[in-house]
Amino acid sequence: YLLVNPWPEEWKPRRLAHLPRHVPSEKGAVKILERVAEESRCPLRDRALLELCYSSGLRRGELWRLSVSDIRGDFLRVLGKGNKERLVPLGGKAKAALWQYIRTERQRKVDRFNPAEEALFVSWNGGRLGLASYSYVVSRHRGGSKITLHSFRHACATHMLKNGASIRVIQKLLGHRRLSTTQIYTQVDTMDLRRVLENHHPRG
Repeated sequence: YLLVNPWPEEWKPRRLAHLPRHVPSEKGAVKILERVAEESRCPLRDRALLELCYSSGLRRGELWRLSVSDIRGDFLRVLGKGNKERLVPLGGKAKAALWQYIRTERQRKVDRFNPAEEALFVSWNGGRLGLASYSYVVSRHRGGSKITLHSFRHACATHMLKNGASIRVIQKLLGHRRLSTTQIYTQVDTMDLRRVLENHHPRG
């Protein structure tokens, strides 16, 4: 009988994390964003919500906790997991959509029903938009796809990485504590690998 385990902990195989199957392409993400104006009763709110999620890679809970006072010029104060605070930049499209919504749809709802409300995204009665409603917004505009709100967070990271962003920058943007969590996005898509081979190999 052995008194100790001869199998070192570091030798144990680790389970590899994989990206979800339903992550929209760049064209797919834009298509969903453009569809919002056609199919929503609150088009400016829904467009701002999805633009913000795609631009800054926010989680559903982070979006839900946002208040108007969290907008700091070109940045957004975000309260993430473990109540850890971070500043994330606002993309140009997201910022424009956000302010258009705040000055019109949101202002009308709040003025009519709840002038003291501080939430950034509000429902039809001027109160903070319910957590479940964030997922419903995506389901209403995704067409026949299985894309979720979290898919936009993954799309934000994968598209930035594909276009040359540093993995460290993406880690800070998403609020990941460990770099190993962010490295899931370094997985190369099979079709991208094929295109690289065709374009860069002398006999591709």
